[in-house]
Amino acid sequence: TMRLRANYAEGTYTIDEYRVSSPLGGLGLNGRLEGCSIRDLFNGGRDALRGYTVDLEASCEDLSLVPFLGFSENIPFSSGYFTGKVAVRDSLIHPVADMAGSVRELSRKNLSIPYVDIEANLEGDLVNLSGRIAITDDHGGDFAGRIPIVEEDWFYSINMGGDIYLEMYMPPGSLEDIIDVTDLVAEANGRFSAGF
Repeated sequence: TMRLRANYAEGTYTIDEYRVSSPLGGLGLNGRLEGCSIRDLFNGGRDALRGYTVDLEASCEDLSLVPFLGFSENIPFSSGYFTGKVAVRDSLIHPVADMAGSVRELSRKNLSIPYVDIEANLEGDLVNLSGRIAITDDHGGDFAGRIPIVEEDWFYSINMGGDIYLEMYMPPGSLEDIIDVTDLVAEANGRFSAGF
């Protein structure tokens, strides 16, 4: 289902409420988009979006990340479900953004992290992030880092030539927990901790 309350005047869209509920999750959006006429949007398609500046806030409820992970190259994950808030401002195609929430089932080939609490800020040529990774309900660890990015034609990608900084500490826990996050390990016992 979809619900929209908005108005348009002189190149500015004001969204009072935009709500979508679908099998991909829930999304609510409000804020402003400026810099493009309705005619340009219909005639110019995606290229017409280049002129937009935005000030938007999104509320997400168990929203699939699959459609969004394709915005950028070099992202190491292929799926997950986000619940939380995202604020986007400045250019629509190269925005400044803040995100706070949680991701469940953050996955890539052979790896699935059950739960991640995350706060992230995208501005300039960096993404700053911090949070907590949970391997099980009672075993997890804190992380913080900076990831360099470069502008692409549409959005950004990870700057693979830049310096990535990531710090994480996971206190001692059962090695059996690893079986739940990867299919590369069939059996494990003992204890482990991680830090880098």
